[in-house]
Amino acid sequence: RTPTTAPTGAVTAKMSDQNITIDGGVWDYNYPSNSAGATQGSVGMWLGAVQNLHVSNLTIKNAQKYDLGLGAVRDFVVNGLTSPFTNSDIVKVYGPAVNGTIENISGMSGDDGVSLQTKEADAYSYMRWTWGDINNITGENINITQTAGSGIVMLYPSTNEYMGGIVFRQVTGVSSYYATGIFTTFAGSTINDVTFDGVDAAATGNSFAVNTSGSGTLMISNLTIGRYTGNPTSYGSGQTIINL
Repeated sequence: RTPTTAPTGAVTAKMSDQNITIDGGVWDYNYPSNSAGATQGSVGMWLGAVQNLHVSNLTIKNAQKYDLGLGAVRDFVVNGLTSPFTNSDIVKVYGPAVNGTIENISGMSGDDGVSLQTKEADAYSYMRWTWGDINNITGENINITQTAGSGIVMLYPSTNEYMGGIVFRQVTGVSSYYATGIFTTFAGSTINDVTFDGVDAAATGNSFAVNTSGSGTLMISNLTIGRYTGNPTSYGSGQTIINL
């Protein structure tokens, strides 16, 4: 995409792996016997800098942080992942991430179920191994019991990174907080062209929530909410502009 100001400096790039497939198996991080503390090594499976990635039919368990963490990925599919329990998200996608499908995800999470995040918040910068735009991601058939965190499916935009073209359908399960939502801690965050459709989850809080915390501000453009059950939408505590 075209930068907002005239670019300066040198372009840097990293060669990516290509055509990676992981199909089947039980992957046990073995926490708490295996503990990496608050580090990037606390994740059940990290996959990044990959084009044409296919992950399917996995069970990942006993992760200290995320079950599956993705970042710097393009043309990827995650189809069929279950987690008996993880202390954090079952699937976490950091930008840059383009042209992805996430479907048939189930299990129990100690934080969000599935989350997309262009850039990790400053409070958790130790997990900031990649960041960048997130575009053209589809999720379907997400069925998760979420015991803590923000929601079953969550989107986290940031200031200088683009997030858009996001569609999630058929989100079910149980949440101690929200079913779905868009949160940010960054001032000037934007997100475009977002659809949540077919959300039927038993959520203690709202079925859809928008929230800003700290210095965060948020603009949402082209938001579509369809076939929701549960409590009314909440627009959170910070400055939020929503164009439906």
